[in-house]
Amino acid sequence: MGYTITEAAGKLGVSTATVRRRIKRGEIKAELIDTPYGQQYIIDESVFNPAAIITEVVQVEKTLTLEQFVEAFQGVLTQHDRGMSRAVMDKIDEQSQEIKQLREEISELKEIIESKQEEKPSLLNRLFKRRES
Repeated sequence: MGYTITEAAGKLGVSTATVRRRIKRGEIKAELIDTPYGQQYIIDESVFNPAAIITEVVQVEKTLTLEQFVEAFQGVLTQHDRGMSRAVMDKIDEQSQEIKQLREEISELKEIIESKQEEKPSLLNRLFKRRES
């Protein structure tokens, strides 16, 4: 059984023009047949069933022991952990720099506060001297 271009377009969810382009490019297998209304493309149903167009299956026989699987999985985790470790170390370095900068700012502010406190008694003394006069 085959499908017309209109039926194929509906089944594929595309326009009839798209189905025609795909036939022209060889992406969709279709046969041009004579009908009472003229020539018409009939699209093979295998287009809609990808499993039907598989012609060869390669048998792969490779079994892993539990130990081999665990070793392979640990290798993947180790690579992932290394990437995570680098990211964490980069973040720690960034935060360490920020902490260093903040400590410098705190130190500067402490110096400013101490210098202002040293000035305070002399200002108070001057004020009291003015009142006494």
